Amino acid sequence: MSDCTFITSWQTFKNKHMKNRLHFLFLFFIIFINCSDDSNDNTNEDILTFEGDVVLRSQEEINDFGANNYQKINGFLVILDGDAINIDAVIDIFNLDALIDLIEITGDLNIQLNDNITNIDGLSNIEKVGGKIYLYQNQSLLNVDGLSNITEIGGDFGIDNNIALKRIEGFNNLNFINGSLDIGGNWQLETINGFNNLESVSNRFIIDSSGLTEFNAFNSLTETGSDFKFLTDITQLTGFENLTTIGRDCWLTSNVDFNLFNIFSNIQTIDGEFLLTNNNEISSLNFLSNLTYVGNDIEISNNTNLSDFCGLNNLIQTNLQGDFYTNSNLNNPTEQDMQDGNCD
Repeated sequence: MSDCTFITSWQTFKNKHMKNRLHFLFLFFIIFINCSDDSNDNTNEDILTFEGDVVLRSQEEINDFGANNYQKINGFLVILDGDAINIDAVIDIFNLDALIDLIEITGDLNIQLNDNITNIDGLSNIEKVGGKIYLYQNQSLLNVDGLSNITEIGGDFGIDNNIALKRIEGFNNLNFINGSLDIGGNWQLETINGFNNLESVSNRFIIDSSGLTEFNAFNSLTETGSDFKFLTDITQLTGFENLTTIGRDCWLTSNVDFNLFNIFSNIQTIDGEFLLTNNNEISSLNFLSNLTYVGNDIEISNNTNLSDFCGLNNLIQTNLQGDFYTNSNLNNPTEQDMQDGNCD
C-alpha cells in the first residue's frame, strides 16, 4: 500500500468518526434538553391543584374533596357546617382529617360555625395562606395546633368566639402577618404559647382575654402597624421584650402585677393615644422610661396603687403631643406637676 493510499484511508476514517462523534454529541444535547424539560414538567405536576373556591358544608363533602389529594387550592377555602345556612341540615362535621394533603391556599381560609370539631389537625401540612385566616364560633374547638406549620399569612388572622378553646400554641414558623392579629371572645382560653419568630404585624394587634393564666409568646415582635391592645388579667407573662414601635393606639388594661410588665420596657414610639388603666398592682411607671414619643393623648387611670410617674418625665417634659390625663390612681400628677418634676 502506498503512503498516499494510507493517508487517504486515514483521512476517510478520521472524517467518518468525527461525524459520528458530532452526531452523538448532538443526540446527547437533545436528550439532555428533553430530560430537563421533563424534570420541570414533573415538578409542576407534583403540585396537585384545585382551581377555584371551595366551600365544604358536611363531613361527606370534606371526605370527598380530600379523596382527590389536592395539595393546593387556587382560591379560598370555607369550612362551614350546613346547619349554619340550613336549619334542617344535619350537623355532622367532626374532623378535617381528609384535608391532610393541603399545603397552600392562595385565598382566605375560613373555618366558622362548626359545632363538633375539636381540632383542626387535618390542616397540619398547610404552610401558606395568601389571604386571611378566620376561626370563628367553632363551639367545641379545643386547640388550633393544626395550623402550627404556617409560614405565611397574606391577610388578617382572627381567632374569635370559640367558647371551648383552652390553648393557642405553636406558630413558631410564622415571621410576618400582612394584616391584623385578633384573639378575643375565647372565654375558656388559658394559655398562649408561641408566635416566637413573629417580627411584625402590619395592622392592629389585639388580645382580649380575661381568663389567661399562662403567656409565653411574641418574643421577637418588634412592631405593629396599627393599634396594640393587650386586655387581660394574666398571672404569668413572658414576651414582647423586643417590641419598640406601635403604629397607632396602645391600650394596656389588666389586673396583673406590673413588675411582670417590665417586658414592655423597650417601647419607644406610640403613634396614637396611650391608655393605661385598671392595673391594680402597678406602683411605678419606670418600665416606660424608654418611651420617647406618643402621637396623641396619654390617659392613666384607675390604677389604685400607682404613685410613681417618673418614668414618663422625659417624654412629658420634652415631647408631649396631646393631653395628659390622670385619674383615680394613688397619685394623680397634672401635666404641670410633671413639667415641674413632681412625678411621685
